[in-house]
Amino acid sequence: MTPSRLTPAWKARIGDAMRGRRLTEEHKQKIGAANHRALRGRRLSALAYLRHPRGSSHWWWKANREDASYSRIFLAKIRHEIRRRARYRCQQCNVAQSTLRRQLNVHHIDQNKRNDAAQNLIALCASCHKRVHHRLQAEARHVVALS
Repeated sequence: MTPSRLTPAWKARIGDAMRGRRLTEEHKQKIGAANHRALRGRRLSALAYLRHPRGSSHWWWKANREDASYSRIFLAKIRHEIRRRARYRCQQCNVAQSTLRRQLNVHHIDQNKRNDAAQNLIALCASCHKRVHHRLQAEARHVVALS
C-alpha cells in the first residue's frame, strides 16, 4: 500500500504502533528527508515567510486588528532566542521540549504582542501556556463581576 492510499484506519494503526517509541537521530533524519521530498517545496522557506503578506496587505486582513499580530522580528528570530535562553525547557513545569510533540510556546507576560522585550517573554509548554491564559481570563471575568 502506498502512502497516498492509506485509509484513516490504517494511519491510526500506524500511529498507535509508533506512539511512545524513541527514534534514533538517523531515523528522524530519514523521516525528515522523506517529508521534505513529499512536500516538494510547498512549505514556505524562512525568507519567503518574512516576505509573506502581513497586516493590511494580507487577504484575511480585518480592520482595527493591527495590534493583534506579532512583529516580523518576533516570528523570525526572537521566539527562537527565548526558547534557547530557557534551555528548551518550560519555565513553569521544567519539562524539556525534546519530550513534547511540539515546540515550546513563547508567552508575552503583559499580553502585549508588540512588546518583544526579553524580560516580557517566557517559554512555556502548551499545557502551561493554556493554564496561564485560562487563569488570566478567569481573573478578568472576576474583575468584571465585581464592577
